[in-house]
Formats: sequence, C-alpha cells, structure tokens
Amino acid sequence: MEHKVRELFGHFGVTAWEEKLPDEVPLHIRRRSALARSLTSTPSIVFLEAPFEGDPELWKPLEALRATLDFTVLLTGEVPGETPLTGT
Repeated sequence: MEHKVRELFGHFGVTAWEEKLPDEVPLHIRRRSALARSLTSTPSIVFLEAPFEGDPELWKPLEALRATLDFTVLLTGEVPGETPLTGT
C-alpha cells in the first residue's frame, strides 16, 4: 500500500506531502494530496466538485490515471481546454 500511495502522490507532483496530515499541507497542495489519497482505495467512480478551480493542470494527471486505473470521473465545473456543455 505504501508503494501505491507514493506512486499516486508522484502522479500529482506532491510526493513531499505524502506523510503529512491534511491540516499540515498547504492549501494549494491539499486538493492534489486528497485526490491521490482517495485513489488508493481503487474506486470505480470518483465524484469531484469544481476540481480544477485554481489548479487547471490537475486534469492531466487525473486523466492519465483514469485511463490506467479504469475509473469514471463525475465532476461539476469545466475541464480546462474543453468547451463547456450547455443546454438549449
């Protein structure tokens, strides 16, 4: 399990924070470290509310892991670089 945590933290670029508690992690790193920790349980669905606000680069490692670990992402907000869906 420790290897999996280290690998996931590496995907999100936050390996320096893998042994820290959430309140010990700077706010700008907290979202990435929380997401890395949540994926250690190998979920089939990940629900994210506005995950890219303030961190548009988060989509790249998330998308790479989604394809590798085979999970579905349900999110609110917009994916950086994508045209938002709109109703007519």
